[in-house]
Amino acid sequence: HRHLHGTSARPALGGGVALPVGDLAAGAATYDHDVTPKPNDPTYASSAPAGLSDVVEFLRAHPPFDALQAADVERVAASTEVEFFLASSTIFSQGPQPIEHLRVVRTGAVEIVLGERVLDLLGAGELFGHASMLSGLPPGFAARAQEDTLCYRIPEQVARSVLARPQSV
Repeated sequence: HRHLHGTSARPALGGGVALPVGDLAAGAATYDHDVTPKPNDPTYASSAPAGLSDVVEFLRAHPPFDALQAADVERVAASTEVEFFLASSTIFSQGPQPIEHLRVVRTGAVEIVLGERVLDLLGAGELFGHASMLSGLPPGFAARAQEDTLCYRIPEQVARSVLARPQSV
């Protein structure tokens, strides 16, 4: 269960809650996950603050972030917000505006929906919203939490710099 008290939480689209990663570092929110940190792993070296280390480690394990230098992943993690969506909540809808964030599923599952037809089911580490963000066109589908879901939301400017690199494509 998610507890939010004394935070700078703000509503996310679809009734979710978005928190800057820095608030997690300050203990403003807690959540359960199945990722075990590996602080003694010699292949993992990070200068990120302890609160960001979970985000950095998770991103480094998934494309396109796995192809980036550690400092670049740390920069992405520092700008990332955590969103929580209850099961069946709409993350974003088809609409007239393009998506302004790249999202990465952290835990849970996200359905990509056209009308009421589920086109795809995304799990941990999968990206969504990037096609609309990069093209500047409105999304041609909606995204909805299939179950209680945590997403990392990365601002467009930071996401574009990551996705523009040849090694990330």
